[in-house]
Amino acid sequence: MKSVLDKFTREDLPNEGLRLLSDVIGVNQVKAMMVQLPGMTFHVPKDFHKQSDLNYIRKNADRPVEEIALALGCSVRTVYRKLDSIKAD
Repeated sequence: MKSVLDKFTREDLPNEGLRLLSDVIGVNQVKAMMVQLPGMTFHVPKDFHKQSDLNYIRKNADRPVEEIALALGCSVRTVYRKLDSIKAD
């Protein structure tokens, strides 16, 4: 038996957040989320890269700072500042 969601298009999604999400992952994936995860909310932090950078630096602390900076796409000085913030924690 088919669901009413099968006929949903991007414009039929209930809010702009889901429409934007469908632009990234596709309408069918958003519809699957609506069925499998009703009531669940998601939050994408603005500074998600900050924590992932710190985790990367922690995991690769044995590598040269220049290599870490290149991998993160930042300056060596930025890596040193992030290292200082890790040490301060």
